Amino acid sequence: DLTVTESTGKYLLTGHKRFVANGTSSDYYIVAAKLSNTGNQRSCLANLSMFLVDATNQGLTRDHLDCGVWKSADVSEVYFETSPARLCGRKNYGFLEIMNGMVYERIAAGVMALGGTDYCLALGMNQLKSRYLDQHPLINKDVLRHQIADLYSEYHVLHDFAYNLCKIGRAHV
Repeated sequence: DLTVTESTGKYLLTGHKRFVANGTSSDYYIVAAKLSNTGNQRSCLANLSMFLVDATNQGLTRDHLDCGVWKSADVSEVYFETSPARLCGRKNYGFLEIMNGMVYERIAAGVMALGGTDYCLALGMNQLKSRYLDQHPLINKDVLRHQIADLYSEYHVLHDFAYNLCKIGRAHV
């Protein structure tokens, strides 16, 4: 549980967050938390805001968690004992900010996947050109050439789609 109290334009976090990736090595945390005693309490999205917290603040402690399979993520639990925080973005719009951030994260993941696809297609072409069947390169087989053409067509459609998504996103930033 983590609560945020507001007093004269300043915010204080009290509580803890568990399973924080890079928790013991972070210099700052971006924390999603609900403001207490404001607005509509019935909605699960009400009052959620984003806060920036300096990890060197007094009243902030962190414990490393031994998570077995997630060793490289430096997983920890962070305790906030009236830790000062700064509001990031608009008050009570934290959920929408998280969702908007995920849109860009998904676009970036898609673009990286396209880079891997391009590399794999190039490797496949090299294999088809260098491998022989009955003293003829595999690339000369019509069935394989048609399959490669289909893969390249799909790749270029996705590439153009990703390019246009980035162009649209850049216009809205």
